[in-house]
Amino acid sequence: DNALSAFVFMSYNDFTRAEKIFDFFNSKLNSEFLTGTRGFYQFRDRYGNPFGNRWLGDNAWLLLALNNYKALTGSIKYNALNAAIEAWIRSLQDADGGISAGYDANGVRTGKVTEGNIDAFAAVPGYDNFHVKLLSFLKNQRWNTTDKLLVSWPENPAYYYALDNHCWAYCA
Repeated sequence: DNALSAFVFMSYNDFTRAEKIFDFFNSKLNSEFLTGTRGFYQFRDRYGNPFGNRWLGDNAWLLLALNNYKALTGSIKYNALNAAIEAWIRSLQDADGGISAGYDANGVRTGKVTEGNIDAFAAVPGYDNFHVKLLSFLKNQRWNTTDKLLVSWPENPAYYYALDNHCWAYCA
């Protein structure tokens, strides 16, 4: 939600309000993001205390917003935050090219959810071996040749045909 809000603010050239979001996360870089399993938490209570999972997708969307901010403003103010999020995303990639969805609340690494992999593909700048391996994973592990579409999470049949994969894949 924070990343999407930042995108909206930037679409209206309201960089000051987008920066408030980025400043918040930047201030949590050392105390939260770089601790434990790394990554920002999915939720916060009403006092701002983090809890829940550390999802790939949420962090990838923040990186997308930061990359957009830098492209629009030329500012290097958040370079350390950008670099930390990108490094964490890259660290979640396995030998098969797939990327873990992050860590659950107990610090256990989760499975590979297609939508998060698509988020990571778009968020990590450039096109290098990370992207090549990721595309190979999507083709070999997530492409349904019968239905000609990406499936979300074969290990969890209830989400096999998750709708967000269709728009995410097209947009990525």
